[in-house]
Amino acid sequence: MKRRPSGRASLCFVAALLAAGSATAQVPIPGLPKNAPKQAILPFMAIKVGTIHRVDAPPIEDGVILVQKGKIKTVGKASEVRVPNRAKVIEYPDGHAYPGFIDALSTAYSPRDALPSSSTDASSSISGVLDPHDSASSELAKHGVTTAYVSNRGNTTWRGTGAIVRPVEKGFLRFRPGPKTAVHLRMTTGTGSTHPLTRRKSLGGIGKAFEGLESYEKTRDKYAKKLEKYEKEFDEYIEYHAKKNGKEGAAKKSDKKKGDAKKKDEGKKAESGAKPSGERGSRRRPGRGPRGERPGGRPRPDAGKSPSKDEGKKGDDKKAAAKSSDKDKKDSKAPKRPSFPKKPRPDPVKDVLIDVRDGDRALRVEAHRDDEIRAALDLKKEHGIDTMILEGASAANLSAEDLANAGVSIVFTKLEEFGRSPYGEDAMRDLVQTVAKADVPFAIGSGQVRRARHLPLIAARATALGVDEKTALEAITLTPAQMLGIDDRVGSIREGKLADIVVTSGPLFASDSKIVEVIAGGKPLYSGKDQ
Repeated sequence: MKRRPSGRASLCFVAALLAAGSATAQVPIPGLPKNAPKQAILPFMAIKVGTIHRVDAPPIEDGVILVQKGKIKTVGKASEVRVPNRAKVIEYPDGHAYPGFIDALSTAYSPRDALPSSSTDASSSISGVLDPHDSASSELAKHGVTTAYVSNRGNTTWRGTGAIVRPVEKGFLRFRPGPKTAVHLRMTTGTGSTHPLTRRKSLGGIGKAFEGLESYEKTRDKYAKKLEKYEKEFDEYIEYHAKKNGKEGAAKKSDKKKGDAKKKDEGKKAESGAKPSGERGSRRRPGRGPRGERPGGRPRPDAGKSPSKDEGKKGDDKKAAAKSSDKDKKDSKAPKRPSFPKKPRPDPVKDVLIDVRDGDRALRVEAHRDDEIRAALDLKKEHGIDTMILEGASAANLSAEDLANAGVSIVFTKLEEFGRSPYGEDAMRDLVQTVAKADVPFAIGSGQVRRARHLPLIAARATALGVDEKTALEAITLTPAQMLGIDDRVGSIREGKLADIVVTSGPLFASDSKIVEVIAGGKPLYSGKDQ
């Protein structure tokens, strides 16, 4: 007959199992530092591809991108990067990895006539009217667009400020924390035929919007100084009276305690038969008459007379004057309560234009013809505008050197329209080559959300116009990120940046290449394997 194990033996066996399990759980995960914090032990994502195109650095053959918490942790060769056992692996041995595409000019999520021309000014923001349910924008991520810059494309002169969005599976996320977005100005009548005098007339009054900024800023700064002075004086006023009231309160408490003690003493004396304090016994010798009488019963000359009313009043007035004088002496040291300064009327238009002048916002100008572009350059010089970006700029080849010297960038939107330019059959080719030769930075934007799916194709056509592949790739990744002021987080594949990755079946500009995987912020948004 088998003996049943004792309860003590069973407990020892269970304890041994638990200890073994605990020891197993503490085995370090490959790829993590030994001193990694507990929160670092989380699932990783590893993207293994044939070639990694980092954009801001040379490509890596047979590479791995290790992603954790939505950011790129490590980039390197597969033989040099240790992938954690728990990592989710996405593998395309012949694939090419690129940073997520950035549409430098789009109408994504923007309803038609979102900002009516009649009520739009430089301070109007398109951010508040974007529609996350816009059907035309729902497939941006599928086509590799992980960031888009959206602006009002109405016919008004001042179009307001733009917005930076990140498309997701349903709707979009705003880029936060994000920089101040650009102010948009329309300095064109379109690409159609118009008389130069008509254009000059329409362009002449634009600079007036920048007039009066200095006086407005002085008023604003003066108010800020007055407000600062008021806050300081009010703090002193509160501090003085807090101290004063604190001392008076302590004195009153002390007097009250003394009064209570005095009442107790008097009560005790009354119980014992003694006379209360303040009531003295008569010290008159025997034989003397009452007050007001001489010995022998004769009345005193002043007996029965009381002080005159005028004499009493004079005495009271002297006492009151003395008290008032003492009070005035004390109050002369007290600070007066300060008056709150009057706030000047805010002007949102001037506020954003001051941001433009000081470089806190870019000024994006739609201009096509040579006279429109030169008018924009004059505006920049005359009003000291720090950052200007031209949109369209179909005739930029005629002023490429001036644009480079002024530090102006360009967003092209119609590079695929080879021979349809109003300036001639080879105008687009000459435009791109001249601008590139002059080292004028340019990005590529779709201009319309329905054309965003063709963003890589537009960049590929730029290479057919004479642009090298590196510059064309930068035009839809790093360069727009720099224009938007977000190149520290997107635009290239580098450690610490957001994990926005587009994987293609072959080289991006190859005619038979297609997108097979899109990851934004470490989250898979599209996979060709699921199709």
